[in-house]
Amino acid sequence: MAWGILSLFVICAECKPGDAFFIRFFRDAALSDTFFVEEDTSIYIPLAGQISLAGVEKEKAVKFLEDTLLSFYARPLVKVYSLSRVYMAGQVEKPGPVYLMPSEGFIEAVAIAGTKDRADLARVKVIRDGKTIGVDLRRPKTGETPHDGDLIIVPKSPWPTLMEVYYVLAGVAVAWSLYLNMRR
Repeated sequence: MAWGILSLFVICAECKPGDAFFIRFFRDAALSDTFFVEEDTSIYIPLAGQISLAGVEKEKAVKFLEDTLLSFYARPLVKVYSLSRVYMAGQVEKPGPVYLMPSEGFIEAVAIAGTKDRADLARVKVIRDGKTIGVDLRRPKTGETPHDGDLIIVPKSPWPTLMEVYYVLAGVAVAWSLYLNMRR
């Protein structure tokens, strides 16, 4: 098989359905993808096949997958990173789970999910362990990072968009024009 370098990013505390692995093949980018643990707690990785992770702890799954992938490549380099899964809600284009590298923060989570026109980035709420934390993404603080399982809610801005103001003013202008024409 071809000489390859790959990087394996892991997303799971204990391997369970819905957890995901991102595998980056540096020598063949077309193979790089995110792979999810299926209902039977196995994962299908091309070239390696179906791999069972039933009852396997995170550290053991990482080592097991490293060993399995090493057997399919001549002299590969494998590096494992633990990712966190946060959930996005509110004024975002893609609500639901978002997977983040350890170096990524709230801004990256919101960027991945995308925002709608009326998103208020100054009043983002994070629900962590039943507590609500306010985060201002216009002025992020150093050290504020998402934790695995956080729910990030981007609220709707109380202020209208410029387009909404334009429509209101245009309507008022038309009404005023009609009123003035009727008075003649």
